[in-house]
Amino acid sequence: TSLEWREGSLMMDIRHVVAAVLFLVKGICGLLKGVRDFGSLEEGVHLLVQEASQKAFVWALEELDEDLLRQRDRANLKVVKFCKRTWVSTFGSFTVKRRLYIDRRTGQYRFLLDEALGWEPDKRLTARMEAMALELGTEMPFRRAAKILGYLAPGVSAMAVWGVVRDAGQKAVIEARRGGNAAGEQAPWRD
Repeated sequence: TSLEWREGSLMMDIRHVVAAVLFLVKGICGLLKGVRDFGSLEEGVHLLVQEASQKAFVWALEELDEDLLRQRDRANLKVVKFCKRTWVSTFGSFTVKRRLYIDRRTGQYRFLLDEALGWEPDKRLTARMEAMALELGTEMPFRRAAKILGYLAPGVSAMAVWGVVRDAGQKAVIEARRGGNAAGEQAPWRD
């Protein structure tokens, strides 16, 4: 069963918004004092915006985890501990701390946040980063694709790109054997 998000269930804390704005303003002012050229200013602002986005995103995810804690089936789901998970997204790497639960009925361990967001256990790249890695990895060598993705978000290796392409290939083979394709459409020769 999946938990539904209720509109208005996550409250925005104005302190987080103010902290993010002050972080950006302070960072940009610091960059302007030591600016050498537009390229270094552009890169510095890009990194600042990524860092502010990471902080805001981690805060939002941890708030969602808190909301899932309040919504859970208290009789069956018990919090065991907190675990960290690192993701690589279009705004860089971020690490989120989320709760691990044990289901008293089944004895299985669960991360409600991962379930709510559809995060697969062994994935490190977000769906958007995977889509970019797949697009680039099918058009150029994996090492070059990783380098290009690294301009956007450091932390993507050639092996990660290879893994995304491999997984997509395996999925396409399975779909082809079923008579469809990866997009879920019927193969034209099967009509």
